Amino acid sequence: MLSSVCSFLSSARIIKVLLLGPLISLLLNMACEKDPVLQKDKETNSNYTYDPTPYEFDLPNDVPQFDVPEDNPTTEEGVELGRMLF
Repeated sequence: MLSSVCSFLSSARIIKVLLLGPLISLLLNMACEKDPVLQKDKETNSNYTYDPTPYEFDLPNDVPQFDVPEDNPTTEEGVELGRMLF
């Protein structure tokens, strides 16, 4: 009697896995749609185009100007991110 109950439970578990597995996979696949905002860039063949806005420093006249590196310019987006983080 006990073996028949165990057999029934294991077969019911297998049926649940076989039925729920594909259903869960289908739902997860449907949730992973392409982002319509990102469009493919033809030059770099990537899905993201970065077009930063240069940041204009508003310094008083008595503060000396400083050099901004060419390979790491200060951008509006970077300043906004820095204010959020710090």
